[in-house]
Amino acid sequence: MNQDTSAYKILIIEDNSGDLLLIQDYLDDYFKSYNQTVADSFSKANEILRTKKNYFDIILLDLSLPDLDGLELVDAMIPLALETPLIVLTGYSDIPFSSLTLGRGVSDYMLKDDLTAFSLYKSIIHNIERKKYIREIEASQKKYSSLFQLSPQPLIIYHIDNFSIIDVNEAACTMYGYTIDEFLRLSIKDIISDHDYSNFQKEINKVKNLTSTETNKGLFKHQKKNGEEFTVEIYSNEASHEDQKTRIVLISDVSERIKYIEKIKGQNERLKEIAWIQSHEVRAPLARIMGLIDLISNIKVDTSEKERHYIFKGIVDSAHELDKIIKEITEKSTSLKNE
Repeated sequence: MNQDTSAYKILIIEDNSGDLLLIQDYLDDYFKSYNQTVADSFSKANEILRTKKNYFDIILLDLSLPDLDGLELVDAMIPLALETPLIVLTGYSDIPFSSLTLGRGVSDYMLKDDLTAFSLYKSIIHNIERKKYIREIEASQKKYSSLFQLSPQPLIIYHIDNFSIIDVNEAACTMYGYTIDEFLRLSIKDIISDHDYSNFQKEINKVKNLTSTETNKGLFKHQKKNGEEFTVEIYSNEASHEDQKTRIVLISDVSERIKYIEKIKGQNERLKEIAWIQSHEVRAPLARIMGLIDLISNIKVDTSEKERHYIFKGIVDSAHELDKIIKEITEKSTSLKNE
């Protein structure tokens, strides 16, 4: 395996020693050399990040720490991370929460159970490179034209006052299906899904209160020329374009990522269903069988043939019912495995 020779500076915020060891092993698989700093609580991470501002290339954050967790932890980490990409690692799949964290500025949301050395490496490199790319755009407004048009990421510039689109790159045309001329006759509102318009209005109100150096981040439902809706992650900054007050928007299609998280949620629901069947439906026929067996053990010599037949028929019927339930559990489990 060819290892990455870049000496990245990585902050790992994790209080579980087993998970920490696994993350370090995964990093060792793909990075030949890297500088790591470890914090096992929010307070320690806070101290490190306040003394080493913008020092790290990436931050790996466990979502459950002894002194802070969940959304409160995310909200506390975002301002500390500053420009450093923040990847959340968690053992719990929660679709609304994951979407909320991505909208608040988390760079990526990864489930520990699905984590591999390659997926962790790919996420780290992707987010480091994406952050570098955004910084280049912000620092190179005078030379933005070539960067803008050659960018593999879709980019749109719109007028803040009337939302009219005043420039797009080829990547945006490819993503949305419009030509440049068609785009320039549209408003930014025209690519927002009708189902997400109220969310867009809230974001616009927020954007108007941002300073010229602040980046706006969010998840939106956009619409292509053919009417297809898809989920995008946007980063926007104020920009100067021919003396007009504008914003430049970098767009990423995250539909597959959201579908994947939703798929995991669906699998979790089916696992709960299987667990319920095991703990409830299996118990009834099993209890009947045990009761009938107990009855057989105490059967009297003079018990009629009819009574004996009734007891044995009850055992057979309950066994068939139990077999049917077990087959159902097996089929559901096999279906999950095949996915």
